[in-house]
Amino acid sequence: MNQKGFVNIILIIVVIVLSGVVGYFVLVRKVKSSYQQMLSSQTPTHAPIETCAAKKNAINLALEAANYCETDSDCKFFQPDGFSCWRYINKSFDASTILQRIGDYGRSCAFTTYKCPTVRPARCIQKKCSADYR
Repeated sequence: MNQKGFVNIILIIVVIVLSGVVGYFVLVRKVKSSYQQMLSSQTPTHAPIETCAAKKNAINLALEAANYCETDSDCKFFQPDGFSCWRYINKSFDASTILQRIGDYGRSCAFTTYKCPTVRPARCIQKKCSADYR
């Protein structure tokens, strides 16, 4: 009888752990899917941004939105054409909108000269693409 109770407890623990694992992967997939839908719904047909500071802020927000990963191989180096030092973004992210915004910024706002550090390999750290300083 005692052994049967122990087996039932182990079985319950296994079911709980499996439910947690399945729930985690379903939630991660749902969050990633909705995040990608949000990113794909952003189109360059929005109202024009007038000030240089607002344009720079919009570009930085877009670069931050492009910085997500699950593994190191999801990340790539991205040079935003004189707008800032290099950045890391998700390799599947379409950066054409960001490049378009940077081009628009350069037509009406002055670029800053940057002294950028050496490019480091990309690494996924806490679901963000970052430089690998190992």
